[in-house]
Amino acid sequence: MKAARLIPCLLIAAAMLPSCDKARELIAEAAKKAGKTGAAHSEWVSEIGADDFETFSQQGDKVVIIDFHAPWCGPCRELAPILDEIANEHGGKVVVGKINVDDHPGIATDEGVQGIPDVRIFRGGVQVDKIVGLPPASELKQRIDSHAAALPAASGEAAGATDATAEKEPAVRPMTEDWLPPGIQKR
Repeated sequence: MKAARLIPCLLIAAAMLPSCDKARELIAEAAKKAGKTGAAHSEWVSEIGADDFETFSQQGDKVVIIDFHAPWCGPCRELAPILDEIANEHGGKVVVGKINVDDHPGIATDEGVQGIPDVRIFRGGVQVDKIVGLPPASELKQRIDSHAAALPAASGEAAGATDATAEKEPAVRPMTEDWLPPGIQKR
């Protein structure tokens, strides 16, 4: 209870400090003491650095979520347990990598992060979605679930079913001879 009261007091005191870096340090220290670091507690959620970003986001058989966060960011701390829960629900089909923007400002700059929390969703090694800010938990779950559902099926039966559907309707239809609009002549 005392730690919960300490954070608002530190926020007010930090606002009066001349250095933003010192304020962030104090807030992060108070959050750690209060047990609200936003750190993940799942086997599918891990802290990654700039060196790990490229390889982590290229996992083709999973939905990869990259969460750009900071320990002093309130919405980031609220988002952490939601992402942890989503990763646990999918049992390894969804993995979360967390990048602390204070520890790795270079990767945040390279990726164009302008506000946190900034959540990037990758599927097949390609970024397919981006969420900036703290969305409602239901919206976040729905968006991630839709990307997880779009992953290729692991069983041969499901893959065979999609091939049969593709044979019925061709992706490209051949053009007919009279494809020109009326009144236009071929040269």
